[in-house]
Amino acid sequence: MQYTTKHNMKKGFTLIELMVSIFIFLLIMLAIIQIFAQQILAYRRAHDRQHDLENAQYAMNYFGKTLRTSTVLGNLKSGASSWDRTLDDGGNDFYVEVIDNTEESLIIYDFSQEVCLRLTFRGETMHNGRMYPPALWMQTNNTKTHFVGFDQIEECLNSTVYSGGKNQPITTGQVWGGFLAAPTRYDSNVLTHAKITDAIGRVTIMMKILPEGEDPNAGNATYMQTTVSLRDYPADLSF
Repeated sequence: MQYTTKHNMKKGFTLIELMVSIFIFLLIMLAIIQIFAQQILAYRRAHDRQHDLENAQYAMNYFGKTLRTSTVLGNLKSGASSWDRTLDDGGNDFYVEVIDNTEESLIIYDFSQEVCLRLTFRGETMHNGRMYPPALWMQTNNTKTHFVGFDQIEECLNSTVYSGGKNQPITTGQVWGGFLAAPTRYDSNVLTHAKITDAIGRVTIMMKILPEGEDPNAGNATYMQTTVSLRDYPADLSF
């Protein structure tokens, strides 16, 4: 008897082909995962940046609104106050102060609240820079109807009156900031209210914002700036 053997002519995968296929599949999956991870990271960065910008905008509006009803008294650094004298385009006396150091604060007197306020950016570098709410001083034991009378505002420049204030920042992320302040009038004795310039005082608030963890030197910072005109000019001021 003769037997006929049937052979399977279909070829299968070899082990090497199977391993190559799995390797290619893994490469494709890793590429897809990396793309999704980058998209998620970009979204989180954009969300964090938007959150930081919203907080910075709030802080800038908050400070700007306060400055509009205030008079600028000076720069407080280790209990001392000073102004730098310069000349404007017309050759007139002009006093200005740049406040961008963690040890410096802009001191103002807010007429609307009748209190002294200290405006501060804190942080040695961008990595821990923050904008802080005003430190407030008011005389709660004052028998007058207001907290701090205008004839008492020289006490605003006393650094000890702001002790005990909270240091909760009102900005997030990495924030560098500063003030460029020019008073409407200036005199060594604030009680005289002497006028030395015919320009309305103004304060420029400058901010540089980066999301937390980003390199300050990477060039991805967002800059914000606004200038607020003061309303403390005397009645006889003319233009």
